[in-house]
Amino acid sequence: MGTRLHKRPYAVELSAPVKLFDFDFSRDPADFARRRKVELPCRRRGVLNGVVLHFDLDVDDGDRLSSGAGGDANGAWDQLVRYLPVEVKVDRGDEIPLYAEHVSDDVFLYLRAKALGPNAIDVDNVVGHVDLPGERTHAVCVANAD
Repeated sequence: MGTRLHKRPYAVELSAPVKLFDFDFSRDPADFARRRKVELPCRRRGVLNGVVLHFDLDVDDGDRLSSGAGGDANGAWDQLVRYLPVEVKVDRGDEIPLYAEHVSDDVFLYLRAKALGPNAIDVDNVVGHVDLPGERTHAVCVANAD
């Protein structure tokens, strides 16, 4: 779901943006396939109910296009929001492990269910659970990169 965060006063940023991937479009797209884990450091207490994705595109000679909330307010691109199937209470200083995987033209995000604490749902009963790096994880979202 696309949104414009600067027009959503109820949206609260719990973590600073974290870079998931760099892409060099002069390279073969097959080189883009990868998986990584990042930590989302919570800057404040709140309720985590979604993950927001945006991109920064360095065009040339320092020109940059961004779909981020701080980008062009009149631009054509929204931020991509993927909602969690549960709301999770987080405290300042919590680190939420997020797995990101890029294959072909899709980006997949996963949260470890056990990291979501007592508010997590049983991932065995949820469509989209997978096993990553030796741990059961819950699929948060699939974002088509077309």
